[in-house]
Amino acid sequence: MGSVGVVEELVTEILSRLSVKSLLRFKCVTKFWYSLIEHPYFIKNHYQRNKNNNFGRLLVHNYDTNHKEFAFAVYSDETLADPVYEYLDLRLNLSPFIYGPCNGIFCLYNNVDSMALWNPATREFRPLPQVPRLDLPSSPGKIFQKILRNGFGFDPTTNDYKVVSIITFYENFCGYDSPKTFPIYAVVYTLSTDSWKILEERVPANSVGNMFSIFYTYSKGLYYWLAYDTNDQCVLLSFDMGDEVFRNIPLLEDCIEGDFAGFHYLGLYNDCLCWIVTTAYDSVVPNYVYLWVMNKEYHWTKQWTIGPLIGLSSPLAFWKEGELLVVSGHWGLFLCDPSTLEAKYLGTNCIQAFVYHESLVSIKPRYGYQDKYENSSDNNYVPNLFVVKPDPEGGLVGSDFKDTIVNPVHFVN
Repeated sequence: MGSVGVVEELVTEILSRLSVKSLLRFKCVTKFWYSLIEHPYFIKNHYQRNKNNNFGRLLVHNYDTNHKEFAFAVYSDETLADPVYEYLDLRLNLSPFIYGPCNGIFCLYNNVDSMALWNPATREFRPLPQVPRLDLPSSPGKIFQKILRNGFGFDPTTNDYKVVSIITFYENFCGYDSPKTFPIYAVVYTLSTDSWKILEERVPANSVGNMFSIFYTYSKGLYYWLAYDTNDQCVLLSFDMGDEVFRNIPLLEDCIEGDFAGFHYLGLYNDCLCWIVTTAYDSVVPNYVYLWVMNKEYHWTKQWTIGPLIGLSSPLAFWKEGELLVVSGHWGLFLCDPSTLEAKYLGTNCIQAFVYHESLVSIKPRYGYQDKYENSSDNNYVPNLFVVKPDPEGGLVGSDFKDTIVNPVHFVN
């Protein structure tokens, strides 16, 4: 009996070192292997080992000019010495905005009101239920519900994944959007229940920052946005994935030195919240990138300044040794060394970029659901989850993704 226990421990140790692709194949070897690979403790330890033992791979969301589709590619070499990448199976004819990764999981948003979760390693793709419609306020003009911002993260108190959508309304009067402001609300999706709920408390803000902030800003159970509170003071707005409460964090006067005109982003640098300022959005003028990192007392420490960057504009992500992934004016992806300012072209265009670690985390519903995308042998299969057909009320509602007419962005390699 003791020898059996030793063998099982040895098998567990060996399997924990394998790739997700191999583990998915090995689930059919024995019942023990299947139950082991499916066990939450093994999944957690496998992901943690993967994250601790390698920096991760670069995953990019780009436009495949050969197939004229929006796609996702992973670089095979984590050193990026040889910029060779392979395309993943998921291809779309509309560009979604991507949140993540959170333990290997991404959240996709179609810029209207449809969302999905995606695990690239297991090929699981899960459309979320429609975002609930709130009661419309009374007004002489037409009132429309609008998603202002989204967040996606992990609730460590329940080991669950959640999506939060911040929602307000706008008034369309005689074809023009009125400047009238409405209260801001929030709805929360929980993976384990596969349902949304409306939060009773209003979001304590008059406006919330950039809809498509390039960086993912979930850290240690909290998601962050830049916002203006009800007194129109600039604050950090946080959402706790556990107690589902919004809180405003004042930005102290000494948190950032100087007054920089430019483009401001929140991001993560070495798993800490950071503030990024760029002086140029296009590649016509030299660009400088400033970085501050926040400590536990919500004070900011200046980390570095990079520049001038010639021909490069928006930062997308951080790589090893503080290297910066940045795009050119034509959306070409470059790796920039902050010390030498040398920029290396990585062989593709790019909309978003992520440091990605494979994960076995499942996003399947619990009760007898077969994921069509996961079981499809057609690599060009597009799930019926998103967008866009006219709403009789003048808005947009969900429809078959393939019915969508889009004007894709044109990139120059």
